[in-house]
Amino acid sequence: MTIAAGVLQEESVVLAADTLHITGGIPIYKTKLFDLDHRDSITVSIAGAGDSDFIKTIAQKIDSSLPGAASLDDLARVVEDENLKFHRKHVFKHPGKAEDKPEYDLLIAACEPKEKKMRLLKTTRGTTLQVHSYEFIGIGSPVANAFATGIFSPMISHIEAECFAMYGIHQAKKFDQNCGGDTEVIGIQIDGRRVRFRQHYIKKVEEYFDAFTADFKDFMLPAELDEFESEHVLGDMLKETVRKWTRMRAELRKLHDDHYLY
Repeated sequence: MTIAAGVLQEESVVLAADTLHITGGIPIYKTKLFDLDHRDSITVSIAGAGDSDFIKTIAQKIDSSLPGAASLDDLARVVEDENLKFHRKHVFKHPGKAEDKPEYDLLIAACEPKEKKMRLLKTTRGTTLQVHSYEFIGIGSPVANAFATGIFSPMISHIEAECFAMYGIHQAKKFDQNCGGDTEVIGIQIDGRRVRFRQHYIKKVEEYFDAFTADFKDFMLPAELDEFESEHVLGDMLKETVRKWTRMRAELRKLHDDHYLY
């Protein structure tokens, strides 16, 4: 199911995802970030982990079901309804064994500029939840969560939110072979403006992360560990990660100012 991230803070909501998709044992690379366009009242983007065609299809269904003057509450209702219907039809009724059923999870970022409100939603199986800080989804989420634990703050700036999302995705790609490809990032601002981050900036941030986590280069996550065990193993790195993250905040802001291009 690969990896995707969503981060909500007071000025913006950020989505990030890798591009790796494995089908029939063959790796291919597709975007897992989709924008819902032509909305007069809200700005919406969707990130997914899992089958990229499923993610694109349900994004289209959500888009076509939204009224032209939708609110964030309208969006939440449509996401809940369409996700439940889609899951029942394409996952629950899938004829294969449980381990063969297709999987997908979604993160939906939205802004209602006139009301100066933002929202981050998460779907998992047939349910829809509201996220108030950050969320990682997909098979790489245990790794991302373990590295991210302790470094998120409710007062995080929009630049730190961008880098926080990229950081979790990058660590999952490094330590979980089921995650990979480019990292793609979308930011939605409080005024409704949507920004797709250029690969030049993302690669610069990832290079910085590689130096930041140089002490972890020999670490490999055993594939057989479950989510609880993975987080326990990675937890040994937590204190050092928090210490370094605190120091790197100013450096990330400078990196942003030097290389961030819309």
